[in-house]
Amino acid sequence: MQTDTKGAFDSFAPYYQLLTDEVDYERWFDYLNKIRSYHTFSGFSEGGDIKNAEILDVACGTGELTGMFAAAGARVTGVDFSPEMLTVCEGNLREKKLKCRLLLSDMRDFKENRLYDFAYCACDGMNYIPAKDTQRVFENLSGMLKKGSVFTFDIIKPSNFDGGGNALEVFDYKDCLLTIRRHKKDDMLVTNLEVKTPSETKNILTRQYPLSKEQILHYSKESGLALAGWYDFMSFDEKDTQTDKIQVVLIKS
Repeated sequence: MQTDTKGAFDSFAPYYQLLTDEVDYERWFDYLNKIRSYHTFSGFSEGGDIKNAEILDVACGTGELTGMFAAAGARVTGVDFSPEMLTVCEGNLREKKLKCRLLLSDMRDFKENRLYDFAYCACDGMNYIPAKDTQRVFENLSGMLKKGSVFTFDIIKPSNFDGGGNALEVFDYKDCLLTIRRHKKDDMLVTNLEVKTPSETKNILTRQYPLSKEQILHYSKESGLALAGWYDFMSFDEKDTQTDKIQVVLIKS
């Protein structure tokens, strides 16, 4: 069984798009654009024009959103710690005749001498690192964001890590059966992915960690970022009661 997070995503990369095939990425892309317009920061004109803006996709995965930003005219850098995910991402972009800058790096270690107009992390990517490592990510991003620019990311609602319980999902695709089992262990959400094809069976284990509003406030303040939004996912509702995820918006102060 593949148990380290990077190795898990390397193993799962060829099947990842099967699992996310029904995700409404256009709606997600529009939502991120609305976040930019709503919080009005440098690099974007009124209405969300992003042509030639520098955008950073943290933990870009197979690059669905990466490609949408590139298609909108932005200069996009995608960062991921899984070489296999980046290989799939590169192939997807090539197929769509889109150009992006793709870099292999752990989000905790990534920093460069380039300023970005906007940065985002999707698919609860921030939950895959322990909360104590969040400050490193915030500090690095703070040094790469223009003043007034935004870093936004979605996280699993902290209350979802409380208590016990198990969850099971099965996805039956042509020549591929995906079985997903989730359970809570200590303060983690553990997911076991079983991939069955005619030629092989893979078992992949990932761990996700809770990240609270108090921790985000503390780590962002220490890093020169300010909390500007705490919303129910895919909305601007501050009550955060309708979905299982939270959208966090930080601004470079």
